[in-house]
Amino acid sequence: MSGNVLNTLKEVLPKNRIQRVLRSLRFNSLVWNSIQEQEFLNQIVVEVRLSPELWAPAGLALIKIGFKSPSRFLGLPIAENLESDLENRSVAFFETVINNSTGEEISLAQAGMAAIAIRKTFQIEKDWGFLNDLLTKKSETFWNPVFSCLFGLTSEPFNMIQSMIGSSKSRKIKSIGIYALLSNPLPFTGQVNILSQIFSGMNSEERSFLMNKLSDSDKTLTQKIAEKLLEKLEADSSDENHKFTSVQKIYETAELLRFAGRFDDALPLLDSAKKMADDMQKSLTEQIGEDAAHETGETVTSINSLEKE
Repeated sequence: MSGNVLNTLKEVLPKNRIQRVLRSLRFNSLVWNSIQEQEFLNQIVVEVRLSPELWAPAGLALIKIGFKSPSRFLGLPIAENLESDLENRSVAFFETVINNSTGEEISLAQAGMAAIAIRKTFQIEKDWGFLNDLLTKKSETFWNPVFSCLFGLTSEPFNMIQSMIGSSKSRKIKSIGIYALLSNPLPFTGQVNILSQIFSGMNSEERSFLMNKLSDSDKTLTQKIAEKLLEKLEADSSDENHKFTSVQKIYETAELLRFAGRFDDALPLLDSAKKMADDMQKSLTEQIGEDAAHETGETVTSINSLEKE
């Protein structure tokens, strides 16, 4: 049946947009499984047709819900004009499901309704800080499709992504933010630029965790992000001969080279890090020995002085 999806995209989208849309559809398993239904696929073609932006979780979820002509507000400063009945139903559904301790799997329509309810909260709060508490109530399995939809429903999608990935201290929230970004049909270079900019502001431990996780689902994207971060690292180094001033910096660079697939460049760096660490250990051991001997000598002198008195 997946062949039907590809053939449909070839029929309705410009050639230069097909890969982008297909990549995002496959990334979100809930969306991908939903569009295998021929009836739903036919309905999508009627509703969204030529616009790649509407072949996105938010638009497809709204069609599932029964909302006609999602193009009326998707991608616009939106969504103030969602029918109040749909919004009220979405809020009521979300309050019920969020307080239910069982059940982590939801349908595409339910993911869309949950996203509408969360968007309503953001319109009231004017800030994404409430997510820190909200996202503890369910697993990533539940939240991933919801935030995939929310990305296309909120008027501030990139502000949401920055808040989730860049500002939140929760690895779970960061991971959900990445999922939301990658499951929407954005240009590949745009995704690389957004994530590399956010990752560049992280400490090495957090960046490594996210890039390892990202590499499991999209190695090509991870390589491009690593290359971008390496470019920034090189640009920030004013003196080529003193680029690596600490073992930690060498390890961080070697790890980025690993993510970029440049293994032959990474291994010599690790060797140099080991040598630097060995030299530091030798130097510090000698210094400690000298300090200890000096302190012992001072103690003996002090004791001798006291005995003479």
